[in-house]
Amino acid sequence: MGVNRIELILDIKLGELIMTLVRRSKNSENKPDEAKHRFIDKLLMLVFFSVFALGMSGFFIIDVGWLSNQIGKSLVEHVSTALIVTSILGIFYEFLFSRLRDERLRSLLAEHQLAMSNVVNAYDMLITPKQVFDLIQDIVSQTPKLPTLYSPARAEGNECSFAGSIQYFDSIVAQRPKEVESILQSWILPTSPSNLKFLASDLIGKYRLKPLAEELKRIAYLQFSKGILQSNNDDFDTSWVLNYLWAWSRCEQPMYKTMGDLLISTDNRDTREWILFVPRQMPDTEWCNILERYLHRHKITMDNAEDVARALAALKLAGHELDQNILKDALKNSEDIEEVREVVISIWREMGLDAEQL
Repeated sequence: MGVNRIELILDIKLGELIMTLVRRSKNSENKPDEAKHRFIDKLLMLVFFSVFALGMSGFFIIDVGWLSNQIGKSLVEHVSTALIVTSILGIFYEFLFSRLRDERLRSLLAEHQLAMSNVVNAYDMLITPKQVFDLIQDIVSQTPKLPTLYSPARAEGNECSFAGSIQYFDSIVAQRPKEVESILQSWILPTSPSNLKFLASDLIGKYRLKPLAEELKRIAYLQFSKGILQSNNDDFDTSWVLNYLWAWSRCEQPMYKTMGDLLISTDNRDTREWILFVPRQMPDTEWCNILERYLHRHKITMDNAEDVARALAALKLAGHELDQNILKDALKNSEDIEEVREVVISIWREMGLDAEQL
C-alpha cells in the first residue's frame, strides 16, 4: 500500500514536471529570441538531472544497506526512472521544438524576401522615372496650355492644373532624385516647348532642386536682358520665364526674395498680376512680409485692387496674421478709395472672410 502511494505521488509529480516543460515551450514560441538563449541552459539542466538520477540510483541500491529491501529498491528505481524519462522527454521536446521554430522563421523570412523582391522588380519594370516622365512629356508637348502642379491655375495665363494629386511626384523625387534631375535637365533645354519648360520649373521649384534652380535663374536673367517682359511676347514666353525666376526664388533665403523685389520694382502690369497670383497657389508665410512691403510702396488702385485683395485673402485663409493697419492705410491713400474699398470688401466676402474691419 505504501509503495503504491509513493508511485502514485511520483507519477503526479512526473506529470506536473512534463506539463511545466510544455508550458515553458509554448511561452518560448511567443519569444523566440529569449527561448533561443535559454535553450542551452535547459539542455544542460536536463542532462544534469539524468546523470544525477543514474548516479543516485546506483548509490542507493549498491551502498545504502537500509534500502536493500524490496520497498527501498522499488522507490529508488521509480524515482530514477521518472527523472530519466522526464529528462529524455524534455531534451527531445526542446530540441525538436527549437528546430521546428527555426525552420519556420527561416521559411517566413525567405517568403518575405521573395515577396519584397517581386514588388521591387515589378516597380522597376512598370514605373521607372524615365518611362513616366517620357509619357508626361508626350502629353504636355501636345497640350495647348501651360500645365501647373498648383491650384488654382491662372485662367488668363492659359494655365491648366496638371494633376489632382502630386503624391507620385513626392515619392519618386524622394527615392530617385538624381534620375529626376537628369530628366528635368533635358526639359529646360532651349529647344524644349514652352509648356514643358513651365512644368519642369514647377517641379524644380516645388522640390527645391537647387542646382537646376540656379540654371533657371541664369536663363531667366538672360531673357530679361533681352527685354522679354517689355516686348510683345505671348503669355507662354512670359510665363515660363517668370516661372523660372519663381523656381529659383523658392531656393533662396528668405524664400521668394527675388519675386518680392521684382513685384515692388516692376512697372509691368502683367508681371505684377502674375506675381500677385502666386500667394493664391502657395500661401506661404513669406508672402505676408512681401505684400506688406508692396503696400508701403504702392497705392491700391482699381488697377491692382482685385489682385491684392485675393492675395491677402488667400494668406488670411491659410491662417497667417496680416497687419490690418497697413491694408487700411493703403486703402486710405487710394485715389478711388470708395470704389477700391468696395472691390476689396466684395472679394473678401466672396472668399468667406469678415470684411467689416476694412
